[in-house]
Amino acid sequence: MIQQRSVSKVRYDTRMYCGITYTQARTARAMALPLQLHLISPIGGERFPLLVYIGGGGWRVSAPDRHLPELAFFAENGFTVASIGYRTTAHDGFPAQIEDVRTAIRFLRLHANQFHIDPEHVYVCGGSAGAYLAAMAALTGGQPKFRGAEYTDIPDTVSGAICLYGIYDFPKLMVTLSTEKNTQGQAVVWEFLRNQDMLTLIEASPTYYIAADSVPFLLLHGTEDRLVPHQQSILFHDQLTQSQVPAELVLLEGTGHASPDFSQPEIQSLELEFLKNNLSPNSKGAE
Repeated sequence: MIQQRSVSKVRYDTRMYCGITYTQARTARAMALPLQLHLISPIGGERFPLLVYIGGGGWRVSAPDRHLPELAFFAENGFTVASIGYRTTAHDGFPAQIEDVRTAIRFLRLHANQFHIDPEHVYVCGGSAGAYLAAMAALTGGQPKFRGAEYTDIPDTVSGAICLYGIYDFPKLMVTLSTEKNTQGQAVVWEFLRNQDMLTLIEASPTYYIAADSVPFLLLHGTEDRLVPHQQSILFHDQLTQSQVPAELVLLEGTGHASPDFSQPEIQSLELEFLKNNLSPNSKGAE
């Protein structure tokens, strides 16, 4: 059998750059730690909006290569994607991880020409601990607090955030964990925060930094999440909307923490729609 067909171009061809060191971070032991990112970029002459992905792992694990297969979807649809590593709690605690995310954003903006990035359209996305870090980066970007010491003349603001099954209010989370006698969950939080006082719980919570001019958020959470209660996303969504911040919450019925449900095509399409809806009309990428 001989067939003759024509193909209409729908997706971009892509290229990948692995193991790009964006900083030499200092650890609690004063040792230099190279932090790396992996980049997937559409092939084309124009600049593309940037999606910075931050993986989860209870702040104990940072594996920027883990979700590259799913992230290729966004590159194929016109976004440069950077999956970044950050200091874990084995190296340092709060707020080192937030500083790392914002440093990576500035590094990528600094090299926008090299990587064909549109520096006016930068978004953050993450799951679990990565969702928390994405929310903190989105809400504190441009502020001196949690900035870090490198590339400080480069902006680290973003245009929007996608957060999957994240923690947003530590005081309320710790009440829940205490009520449920979840000592393992409490231990993970204290290992990250390094302090058990209420002031630190508040200072580390994204809800504390919500302002009327905060960027838009897309939140996703499973109703059967046994690790991070989906009430965290409901609370965060309610506080965002009360402050007139554009926010949408999608609850996945019967879905647990970090489930493959979150990487299914219909969910990826929902996330892509959110990103495209927040692009200005004159942006050439992601068309």
